Amino acid sequence: MSPTSRTSAPTRSKCMSQPIQSRSWLMYLAAAQSFHDETDVLMLTTNLIRKDVNSANKYESGIALEDLSCFVTPNLARDVAADIVNLLACFRSYTRKRADFV
Repeated sequence: MSPTSRTSAPTRSKCMSQPIQSRSWLMYLAAAQSFHDETDVLMLTTNLIRKDVNSANKYESGIALEDLSCFVTPNLARDVAADIVNLLACFRSYTRKRADFV
């Protein structure tokens, strides 16, 4: 069993909000592997995802956008759709390309 599968879903969502980029990246990876349509914690992580998608750091927003496509649900898509549409007109090409993939 991998170390990420032993942590609880709320613990993963708390670590996703960490300012340390490598820890945030690992928790998004764990979320992409373990979250599914019936995961209740998705409602808790919606604000964290929106915060990271709109981050000034292009790598934070890129990580959030890439992993969002792995565990997006209809409700989550509805909540973050406006943010992603705004990123399609972003001046940073890195972020714009990631938003295009979602």
